[in-house]
Amino acid sequence: MGIGYKEGVLRDEFMRLDLHNPLLWAIIQEFAAFSETMFDVDIIITSIFRPVPESSVHAHWRGVDCRSWIYSEEQIELIRLYFDSRWQYDPIRPEISTVIYHEVDNGGLHLHFQSHSRTMAVDRADFQQN
Repeated sequence: MGIGYKEGVLRDEFMRLDLHNPLLWAIIQEFAAFSETMFDVDIIITSIFRPVPESSVHAHWRGVDCRSWIYSEEQIELIRLYFDSRWQYDPIRPEISTVIYHEVDNGGLHLHFQSHSRTMAVDRADFQQN
């Protein structure tokens, strides 16, 4: 599986993510396999741990950002649909997704993967590749 890193420190953070949040680590591994299989593209991790602001999921090892410009809009939608069919971020708040395509503070559009203590795998049959 191809995982690249925007900066070298992210490789070390990704190895530590397995200790802090093994579920999110597994979701990112799944994303790498999905991206390689579906698009023949290695993922690029651009951010994992950020201590500030304290309210950010990144401050608690619950968020990973990945480069998005390497995918077409159609591929991004397929990624979003696939991960929504595989993972539920929080059953109490079903409107929140495990993967979000967004921009924060003019930092550039990116794929943001996140987990919660209640994140769970789901087996939804509603994912269909077109």
